[in-house]
Amino acid sequence: MAQRKNTNVTLRWGILATGGIARQFASDLLTDPSARNVYDVSHQIVAVASSSSVTKAQDFIREIITGEDSDPTTDVKACGSYEDLVGVAEVDIVYVASPASHHYPNVLMCLGGGKHVCCEKPFTINAQQTEHLIRVARKKKLFLMEAVWTRFFPSIAPLSKILHARSSSSDAIIGRPVRLFADFSLQVYKPDVSTGTHRPGSQRRWDHRLFDPSLGGGALLDLGIYCITWACMVLMDDPRNAGEIPKVTSNMVKTKREEGISGDADGWKGEVDEHTSIVLTFEKTGSMALLTTSLAVRTPGDMGGNITIPWVLCRPESFTIDVQGADSQTHKYRVPHGHGLHWEADACARAIRDGKLEAKGCSLDTSLTVMRIMDEVRKQGGLRFPDDIESIQVDPAST
Repeated sequence: MAQRKNTNVTLRWGILATGGIARQFASDLLTDPSARNVYDVSHQIVAVASSSSVTKAQDFIREIITGEDSDPTTDVKACGSYEDLVGVAEVDIVYVASPASHHYPNVLMCLGGGKHVCCEKPFTINAQQTEHLIRVARKKKLFLMEAVWTRFFPSIAPLSKILHARSSSSDAIIGRPVRLFADFSLQVYKPDVSTGTHRPGSQRRWDHRLFDPSLGGGALLDLGIYCITWACMVLMDDPRNAGEIPKVTSNMVKTKREEGISGDADGWKGEVDEHTSIVLTFEKTGSMALLTTSLAVRTPGDMGGNITIPWVLCRPESFTIDVQGADSQTHKYRVPHGHGLHWEADACARAIRDGKLEAKGCSLDTSLTVMRIMDEVRKQGGLRFPDDIESIQVDPAST
């Protein structure tokens, strides 16, 4: 049994937005750190903000944090605007969980208010916006991190040790990585009336945020980012690659409205990428990543391979090693409690405790590289979001 250590810091969080991912993150913050053998940091939620009403924030606090029968005057402050949240003095760090289209202005506002920030992925809509946020955070000496939770799962360190071991090491079970396949796809369709299944050909859910370009919708930024993250962890972070940025080749199929329909009866909001395929070529090591993402079909449960990360790609609780002439080896790292979002929160707490402006294992440079790759994929696919969410804010005081 692990020896319990004294907790060194309690990080006080403000939760910006009250949607599904905010609820999961907040729930994970409230789990006992000792259940995951963490004793050096802990977390407290001190404020929650809704962009539309104080009531929504109060409902969130009651349902997720304090319980249905709690006193509405609880110590957790309910804010009816994001600006009010930034003004809460007790907040050390803000978790930004608004739609992707709003990440850039919301994070910029939080940094402007002197708050550390952990922002949901994708960091922003494009790389220019990410660059701006990085400049502001570094100038103000504030912690900033993209919430790429996958990077903090306990399975990642031992997997990286195997993949990046020297050829003479006993950890070099399968040799150096030369090719990676990654797919993360979901079916975002209304159920077929005759079968009740979400099959291609049934009606698309145009009202879903992933089909809304004004919210930064589409497969690439929401799902494909995980495939690119795995390519970075396995191939770009290979010591032999020496940090070289890959060459990007891609194709994209965008959503098309069914013929004969006009107006807003079906909820159509504009084109987003429905299927995207990406090839990343790492010329220094002669390695390649083949990545796919889709809103029309779900990733198969088992795709085979020498090292297989099973569904779901963003939540790597295990990996299986297949070596010719030997039995398969499955390594399991189950989430003890919650969803697994608490490990990225722990990383934020440790970095801020230690006076760091970035988290180990999830650097801002890597987030910027991923955004640049996605920019290039969208450029090659001819996909641009509305100008108002692609733009850069010009504020002399913050640049």
